[in-house]
Amino acid sequence: MLLIGGAAAVAVWYFFLRKPQSTSVVMNTAGGQPKPPITTNVPVKTTVVVAPAAAKTYVYPAGLQEGDYVKFGTAADVYLLHSGQKLPITEGWWNANAWDKWDTVKFKSPADALDIPTGPVLS
Repeated sequence: MLLIGGAAAVAVWYFFLRKPQSTSVVMNTAGGQPKPPITTNVPVKTTVVVAPAAAKTYVYPAGLQEGDYVKFGTAADVYLLHSGQKLPITEGWWNANAWDKWDTVKFKSPADALDIPTGPVLS
């Protein structure tokens, strides 16, 4: 009898003093079936946020900056300054994309054009 009483005491002690399980059961709304237990020992996903690279700056002659429309001297060509290059603009591209920016075109000397490499034609 003492053996049974001791075993019962150990069972009661184990049942009430053990650490609670960190699982839970959630009912599935579709079929009423329980979902698998969720445990706290599941690895956590980490997200690495990479800062964007600093915008590259290009050196242009005085008074010019990235995105400017420029005419050099008396030449008929208009250029867009982009990525450190002067991109020649065709009349078709201008009419489709920048027709309302004629008042922003800057006029510079032909000597300023020599300092900027020429890129592909925007057509």
